[in-house]
Amino acid sequence: MIKNPTRLVLDIPKKSTQVAQPSSNVLQLGKGLTYRQETTDLGGGDVNAYVLEMQPDSAFKLDFIPGYGHMIQKGTLTNIIKRSGAVAAVNASYFDGAVWVIGNLVVDKKILGAEPTPRTALILGPGDKAQIIPQISYKGIVTIGNGNQAEITGVNRMRLTDDLIYFNDGYDTDTETNAYGLEVKVRNGKVVDISAKGDMALDSNSYVLSGNGQAAGFLKNLKLGDVVKVDHYLNNSIAEQADSVGSAGPLLVNNGRVQVESEAEGIASDIAYGRAPRTGVGIKKDGTVLIVVADGRSSDSVGMTLTELARYFVGLGAYTAMNFDGGGSSEMVIGSDIMNAPSDGDERPIRAALGIFRK
Repeated sequence: MIKNPTRLVLDIPKKSTQVAQPSSNVLQLGKGLTYRQETTDLGGGDVNAYVLEMQPDSAFKLDFIPGYGHMIQKGTLTNIIKRSGAVAAVNASYFDGAVWVIGNLVVDKKILGAEPTPRTALILGPGDKAQIIPQISYKGIVTIGNGNQAEITGVNRMRLTDDLIYFNDGYDTDTETNAYGLEVKVRNGKVVDISAKGDMALDSNSYVLSGNGQAAGFLKNLKLGDVVKVDHYLNNSIAEQADSVGSAGPLLVNNGRVQVESEAEGIASDIAYGRAPRTGVGIKKDGTVLIVVADGRSSDSVGMTLTELARYFVGLGAYTAMNFDGGGSSEMVIGSDIMNAPSDGDERPIRAALGIFRK
């Protein structure tokens, strides 16, 4: 979760600031993919860290996975792996209590979540290339047949006052909206249904534009058969051409140096400050991908600050690195095994994961 829990954290650093050397207990998961667990102390006490390392010539590839099948409904990481066939996975995007992915999420060129605030994203593809790129932000434009345009205010999330929301079947089986608005279903670029009842059905061959207030007034201009065009932009040509995109943030490492961009990316204080369980991804200069989960909030593992996570990635050789959701969401699963110790005491259902798949 991005908002909770609110907490007061008092960190009393120890003298040691050394990063642990890589463990000799390395598990080979296949060609070019390894796992190891190690204990490190970056100044605040022992932290149990779990590392997946994927070489650029490995037999594996990365992709984001929605929480429940093809939808951003919640699912536990063990069930996400079971449904998707991934070899391993970690939690990824921030999310809210409502059906709401906080950040840009594109899976196999299908947009599932959107964020106007510029934040760092992991960009996957074309091909097997992975890149970490900051300042990825969403803008969506709806153009109707008479040339009038309106800006999309959200994708696959709760509709609020004056919102114009774009829904597809990556959200749920229907829009879950009330009757205080107007909804238009578009298939093959033309309006096929208009309703003020709410809860319009979603399917794989269409999308729904759902408006309240001023946005509903814009949609009232449409009638059955009218032409509608929707354009999605991510403020970056590489991201717009990518197969999959997942933003969270903040940026942790840039050009091999610690560069934590919490303030610039509008990261909430309960994430930006203090030690906590953390999840992140880094990329070495040669393209090797590093995926890290760090336990926290326990007597065995104190967690990491964002700066400590950044330093840890630099110690692993990362050229770039970024933060994912953390806290009780931080988890790593390989096969059917939970490798770390989630701080909730059990798996927290999440809305998006980063998975490793066989090619």
